[in-house]
Amino acid sequence: MKSMPPMGPGTNNECINCGICAKHCPMNAINFENVKEVDINKCKRYPTNAKAINHEAFKKVASMLVAKFNENRCEPELFI
Repeated sequence: MKSMPPMGPGTNNECINCGICAKHCPMNAINFENVKEVDINKCKRYPTNAKAINHEAFKKVASMLVAKFNENRCEPELFI
C-alpha cells in the first residue's frame, strides 16, 4: 500500500495572524513569526476554520470516501 505524502493545513483569507493557532498547536507545527507557515512533518490536526488541508491527495481520498459512503445512513442503536 502506498503511503500518503506529508501534508498540513493551508491558511485561508479568514486568518488575521492573531497567533492563537500557533499558541495552541499541540505539535508546535505553526510558525509564531508567520502563522501561515506550517511544518507538515509535525502537523497532525488544525484547530480553527482558518486552516484547511488542500493537498490534492487528501482531496482525492475525501471525495472517494464521500462517494462511497455518503448514502449508507445508519440509525442510532441502543445496546443494553
